Amino acid sequence: MKNIVRLYETCYPGKIVGKPVVAKNSKCLGVCVGVMLDLDKKDFFILVSSKNHLLKVCLDRVIRITNNAIEINDVPPVNDISHDDIRSELLELQEELKLIGTLLYITSNNYAPSKKNEQNKQLNIAKLFHLI
Repeated sequence: MKNIVRLYETCYPGKIVGKPVVAKNSKCLGVCVGVMLDLDKKDFFILVSSKNHLLKVCLDRVIRITNNAIEINDVPPVNDISHDDIRSELLELQEELKLIGTLLYITSNNYAPSKKNEQNKQLNIAKLFHLI
């Protein structure tokens, strides 16, 4: 099993998450939906959602991050997406972040020590998402 971690930002839109990803030739590839850390290879990737697929773009390929977009130098073989597709991807990302936030809030409240019972329970995110 690979040791991979998906990272989110604490706010939306953030410095990376929620920004369109474009190539040097201004071809829009999709929206950044997160950052992935491969612990085995010690490598970072940005995750780009585009229509019906998810791209994994190595952080070395990022040229710059501006206020409006993330620019990369290599273009993976994908079709250009429209502004409507970008809006759709952003709405899906917002829904995903809302659900994850709600799930973490509910779960962490269940594991917080109460005044009556001072036991320290641990929140196991892997079990929460059925990864183990």
